Amino acid sequence: MLGYPALLVRVLALGLPLLVAGCAALTPAPTPILPPDELYKTGETELNNRRYEEARQNFRKIVERHPNSSYAPKARFYIGEAFYREAEFDKAVKEFEGFLAFFPRHEIADLVQYRLAMSYYDQMKPVEQDQALTQRALDQFKKLVKEYPQSRYATDGLAKIDKCRERIAQKEVWVANYYFTQGNPSSARQRLELVLKDYSRTAVIPETLYLLAEVNFYEGKNAEAIELLHKVDTLVVDKTGTLTEGKPKLVTVEPAPDWVSVTELLASTPAVNAEVCTQPAEQVRFDNRSTVPAKPRKSRSGRLTHCTGSRNGFVCIRVWSTSTVSR
Repeated sequence: MLGYPALLVRVLALGLPLLVAGCAALTPAPTPILPPDELYKTGETELNNRRYEEARQNFRKIVERHPNSSYAPKARFYIGEAFYREAEFDKAVKEFEGFLAFFPRHEIADLVQYRLAMSYYDQMKPVEQDQALTQRALDQFKKLVKEYPQSRYATDGLAKIDKCRERIAQKEVWVANYYFTQGNPSSARQRLELVLKDYSRTAVIPETLYLLAEVNFYEGKNAEAIELLHKVDTLVVDKTGTLTEGKPKLVTVEPAPDWVSVTELLASTPAVNAEVCTQPAEQVRFDNRSTVPAKPRKSRSGRLTHCTGSRNGFVCIRVWSTSTVSR
């Protein structure tokens, strides 16, 4: 007869295989590791169907399970692309920067650099707000053009550089105008002179010259102010009072009775030319199209100025007296 220890050993020997088999039946089968090409195809399909989280899951599996696959670099890019399309720009930036750190010379590196720049560009704030993101976009577009000059995205990068520079210049002029209206012309002058120096090819130059002329008028530097107005070669305001671009040819202008005499003005600044005729005082005619000047704008000096002209040096300057100011 078997003793208790021997019986226990026999029971365990017989029951253990059954116990293991039962546990194995309860354990789910391991998920097979799909090949990278299949994961990539599924990820692309999910991305095109705007199922961005599902797309990222497939691309992450490639990066994690097949890091040496030829699909891994593009999978990493598409993780960032999925974030970009969802406007998750901070996460997209992280992924794009990671790609460029590992694969700076990959065949799609220029595309990734472009997307990195666009991740900042698409977040640019209105002129009244901070322009740090605009500066970052500008830096990344410059890097795109420098590092990948033959890229198909370089042309658009150059156009975006111009837009970023113009936005930054607009911000400087906006700040300058704020300083000026707050009675701080010296700070306004610093900003405006910076724009003329560093952003001379942007569309804000006419407004910059105009505002700097107002600063000069305020400080009693009338000759310098008029000389600045003489440099304006763009129609500054349209009939709604909005700054516009263009190079109109001035045909006729007649001063209102309460304007400073054109003859007197020209006598003080011979470099400025104007043509006077008998058109209605409230109209100025450009290229056979009549436009009504915008509401006069008051300067800190108590005078209002409006200038128009063209690149051939033909400039008209009108200076309103304070009696015409609408308060």
